Amino acid sequence: FISTPDKYQTVPHTAEGVKGILGQWISPADLDSACRDRFPGCMNGRTLYVIPFSMGPIGSPLAKYGVQLTDSQYVVLCMRIMTRMSQEVLDYIKEQDAFVRCLHSIGLARPHKDVKVVNHWPCNPEKTIISHIPDDRLIMSFGSGYGGNSLLGKKCFALRIASRIAYDEGWLAEHMLIMSVTNPKGEEKFVCAAFPSACGKTNMAMLTPSLPGWKVKCVGDDIAWMRFNDKGELRAINPEAGFFGVAPGTNHKTNPNALESCMKNSVFTNVAETDDGRFFWEGLESEYKPETKLTTWLGEKTTVGAKSATPK
Repeated sequence: FISTPDKYQTVPHTAEGVKGILGQWISPADLDSACRDRFPGCMNGRTLYVIPFSMGPIGSPLAKYGVQLTDSQYVVLCMRIMTRMSQEVLDYIKEQDAFVRCLHSIGLARPHKDVKVVNHWPCNPEKTIISHIPDDRLIMSFGSGYGGNSLLGKKCFALRIASRIAYDEGWLAEHMLIMSVTNPKGEEKFVCAAFPSACGKTNMAMLTPSLPGWKVKCVGDDIAWMRFNDKGELRAINPEAGFFGVAPGTNHKTNPNALESCMKNSVFTNVAETDDGRFFWEGLESEYKPETKLTTWLGEKTTVGAKSATPK
């Protein structure tokens, strides 16, 4: 949800009786009530982690800073990959006196005797809410551990809140890849491209050219912050520090660079594991022997060929 005093700051007008699909609005009063019903005591028995982070290179004039509170170790690990996390960020926050506030809880206090935690993944799907207050530069997420809902530097900050900051400051925050293409003459051109999620941004950004002499460089595969410089030239940065993507369908044929990049410093979620500790998902069948034994993300035993991973 996005909460603004005026509903039509968030969603467009629709015909009477028509429910719009472009955005989800919640009134400040309803959001306040929802949060008071969820957050008090929600982290009891858990460790609170404080994450100072930068979207964009620390110290860059294009960088924006945030602080996330969370009770999820998974979130801490992933934020360390996806953002620039450092004590230095606090120094810049103090200097600028401005940052985006991010609050996240999995929504399951300890002890939770009456709740069965499935596959060591605590969450509270019945009360999940992800909310944004652009005027206050505030994000509050409850009940979900999914990356898009819990790594608040991603879509929540870098697109939704950043688009409001960009509106106020005169730049753009867009759901776009950034890449460069260099021809055999050495001429380099930079490109931004917009596709919906799971439609090929990562594969295009990490393209391996088949034409002799051509080169492709990946700057970012998901989010672009763009602004004009003093010379009137459009410049863009990728505010993220890592990659976060949907695994099924990725292999050495469709995206060899993605597979190479996740061979270290990576977190795998909702995929299968082979008996010898390797990862597996749909699309990798040709790279494993048919008799390879797998354990799915649900803990079920299976072999190559059966459905074993999911983006959900």
